[in-house]
Amino acid sequence: MKNLFRFLIIICAVLMATSGIVGQAYAQTPTPPTGQTITIEGDQFVVGNTYVLAKDQTLNGNLAIVGGTATLEDGSMVNGDILVLGGMLSMAGKVDGDMIAIGGVVNMQDSAELTGQIVRIGSLLNVGNAQITGGVKEGFREDFNLSNPSAPIPFEIPATPEQPAPEAPSAALKVLWALVQSLTLAALAVVVTLFLPKPTERVVDTLHGETWITGGVGILTILAFPVLLVVMIVTILLIPFTPIAVLVLAVAVVYGWIAVGYELGQRMAELFKAEWAGPVSAGLGTLALTLVVRAVGIIPCMGWVVGVIVGIFGLGAVVISRFGVLKFSARPQPTVSVAQPPVEPPPTTPEA
Repeated sequence: MKNLFRFLIIICAVLMATSGIVGQAYAQTPTPPTGQTITIEGDQFVVGNTYVLAKDQTLNGNLAIVGGTATLEDGSMVNGDILVLGGMLSMAGKVDGDMIAIGGVVNMQDSAELTGQIVRIGSLLNVGNAQITGGVKEGFREDFNLSNPSAPIPFEIPATPEQPAPEAPSAALKVLWALVQSLTLAALAVVVTLFLPKPTERVVDTLHGETWITGGVGILTILAFPVLLVVMIVTILLIPFTPIAVLVLAVAVVYGWIAVGYELGQRMAELFKAEWAGPVSAGLGTLALTLVVRAVGIIPCMGWVVGVIVGIFGLGAVVISRFGVLKFSARPQPTVSVAQPPVEPPPTTPEA
């Protein structure tokens, strides 16, 4: 029970550190009754449940489907953004906003209309003759690249005479945001090392002992994960588990990043000829690693490579050590035995 409680604390901390990707909190309410013309105020969060927005019903808020099923009937209206995370969405109405589909299924009828764009990440999408003003984009949006401080604001709305485009964040705000993220990861590294000292040391030992193997395993994991999502979606029954798979991968990436920071912190301690405790090394190393990666990320075209390399090696170490469960053991060195020549018996003398 104690280990489970610690694991839940780590999961909550990771979600808090990565909460900037989603950007908003959603509240779940029951499905509105059909046959009534009503307006629903507030965000809707559907987790493993069924949600139906009937004809002549309007939702003034965002809609998030996590492992659930949602239906937007013809004549319905959503004034907000839609997030499909491992769920299923059947859309025939109008949505005044953007849509992100991660590991889910989206089926748009011919009467469907979307004023924004669709970002598709490992999901099944059927648009038919639906009207999509912003088009469909494969992969992550530029604003999801945390290593790019010059990225635009998420869900940026084009300039119109009625509603001007939002101002881009200033350079000081970008630097402040980068510092806040770095400090958050450093604090998370301290918490992880305090609660899970031995597993973290095992991940670091694996990273230090099998450096190139961890890199290869990290690359294979990144390449195999989209295939795994597609298989889970095709089997239909495993669709509700796709959010769990995405969460496990996110936790593994963050845990690997902390392990690399821990190793860097130990090297920093050796450089300054000091003895730091594990949490101190993890916190300072993660802080320095994140600041350096974000600073290098400013370089055009090639700045993101450093962050990707660090993430790949850290992820490989986490996968090989099974999140620090398996202890790293050095490979035994082959021994070479030299054959000794046979020893001849001493000559015997005749008896007198």
